[in-house]
Amino acid sequence: MLFRSVGLMVDVPMLVRQARGKEQAARAKITKVGLQEQLLGERVAVEIRDVQVQWRAAEQRLTLARDELALAQRLADAERTALLLGHTTVLVVNLREQAVAEAALREVVALADLQRIAATWRAVTADWLAAPAPPNP
Repeated sequence: MLFRSVGLMVDVPMLVRQARGKEQAARAKITKVGLQEQLLGERVAVEIRDVQVQWRAAEQRLTLARDELALAQRLADAERTALLLGHTTVLVVNLREQAVAEAALREVVALADLQRIAATWRAVTADWLAAPAPPNP
């Protein structure tokens, strides 16, 4: 009598382990993407708060520069009047006018800073079409 043997070898545990490994890898990838998204959101929130602080500071600097310019102009006008009355010299009037020019320069720098921060605000908020509104305090 001839015996024939037929062998069938199926390694089911190996297939199950491979499937579980792929599942775990996919879950890890999903977790990683979720954490990256959370990190990106937190970074954007920090940048927005930073730009808001910069905006308020730039507005304050601009207000102070404009006040300084107005006062320097008033002082220069008063000094010119004093010169006409003979109470001061041309040198003092010139110094007052130089102070006006320097105050005007500080105003321009403050305005430029505010415009730079407005551009940063548009970049951070990804809103290039609308005019920037002052950030909420």
